Amino acid sequence: MRKAIFIRHGQTQSDVTGIKGRIDVDLSQEGIQQMAMIGYILSKQGQKPDLIVTSPLKRAQVAGQIINPGNLIQLLSEQVNELDLGQMAGQISELDLEKYEQERKQYHAESIREAIDRAMSLLNDLKDSEFQCVAIISHSILMTLLYQSLPKAQGLPASIPMLHGCGFEVSLEPEFKVINLFPDTLLDSLKDSGWPLDQKIGLPL
Repeated sequence: MRKAIFIRHGQTQSDVTGIKGRIDVDLSQEGIQQMAMIGYILSKQGQKPDLIVTSPLKRAQVAGQIINPGNLIQLLSEQVNELDLGQMAGQISELDLEKYEQERKQYHAESIREAIDRAMSLLNDLKDSEFQCVAIISHSILMTLLYQSLPKAQGLPASIPMLHGCGFEVSLEPEFKVINLFPDTLLDSLKDSGWPLDQKIGLPL
């Protein structure tokens, strides 16, 4: 099955106390180690990508370079950049989506619909490509919005925490659908933790 694997970048080093949005920060040493482990997991699960797509932000670019097994093509794409919080970036510690939509224009911030649509446009581009497995390094808010908006295979949660180095797999054909969590042990971990599998929850995650 042709698919895309969305993976959140590793932990970052930053003095920013609020939600970073598109503030450009580097991976921390721990984040680098996390992404090295993710590269190992991809290999162990037999999911060697044949294309890597990352957000243009440094933390995603470096994460992509770390998991890159050899000389794969690595593309930068605004389509998977973080939600543009405008002047809210670094100023808020949590995101209420309803309030955000009501107030975003005064902060020159992107709409939720715009963010989902650009991520979906990348999936449409990949659907028409020859690539069989694409690793996409993106960000927590965008990935949460996309995950909650896509149909899901039976048994998958309505919402998941977008932990560093974790994410989900999306089928590219015959339809866009979340078919698994990444890593494949994540679902069991969520069940063990008591995560509410049957309900969407608010941000941040």
